[in-house]
Amino acid sequence: KASYQWQIMQASGVPEDEIKLFADPQHWLNYFPPHAIADLKALGLKADWRRYMC
Repeated sequence: KASYQWQIMQASGVPEDEIKLFADPQHWLNYFPPHAIADLKALGLKADWRRYMC
């Protein structure tokens, strides 16, 4: 079981060289929203993405 953030991110498929960039809080906001949107679209969510604010 992963117990440290680094291990959790590795297990989630985040590349090693990318993990260190998460020390910057802004990187979290730039990295995850596109992945979340792709996952939601893959699940079949229908949304008006023109109104997406991020």
